Amino acid sequence: RYDHIIANRNTRLGLAQQRGERHPFIFAIHIQVPGPPFYSFVAYFAAKLRTSKAIFGESSCDRANETSDSTDDGWRITPEQKALALRFFKGEDDEIRNDRFKLVPRIVEGPFIVRRGVPSKPAIMGRKLTQRYFRGDNYLELCIDVSSSIVAWKITQMSVGYAKLLTVDLAALLQGNQAEELPELVIGIVRCISVDMSAAIDLDEEKP
Repeated sequence: RYDHIIANRNTRLGLAQQRGERHPFIFAIHIQVPGPPFYSFVAYFAAKLRTSKAIFGESSCDRANETSDSTDDGWRITPEQKALALRFFKGEDDEIRNDRFKLVPRIVEGPFIVRRGVPSKPAIMGRKLTQRYFRGDNYLELCIDVSSSIVAWKITQMSVGYAKLLTVDLAALLQGNQAEELPELVIGIVRCISVDMSAAIDLDEEKP
């Protein structure tokens, strides 16, 4: 199992930091796929300037990005949603993270056996699987240990075998437990299309 992958100098973020590039607040969802072979699926979500200002009270983004993020499209955040986001992204309590992080998978295309095994319904991941958290000044990495559940392990191994045939949507949200925390905050959505697992690289190999 590879923990705190975001700190590896050969990841996308690590390479950007070596180039001296500034980056907004990053939330990384790291799904740890048991093996052998072992895989890490990592989705990076970068906070927009207005989101950074609204939640953290200051911009953690490069000022050069401001023009692309200044349109008022009606997006607003309530004080209760802001408090929840702060506790989740910046707080010390991992139990809050375990109880509030929600994933919604959707198999857009793929074999029936996978669609049957992966229903399109929300799941509070920290109540089903072991999650670990790693924080830096400008990021939070959430590691989901698939090996902590035999059911999740079997489903994931099956999905890996069909990966090239799958189109999968993953939505990440924060669970709203009070009326004031609704609608629920969508952290981000990612679509995975025909992932070639054989193209995975070893991050610990020295680069030329």
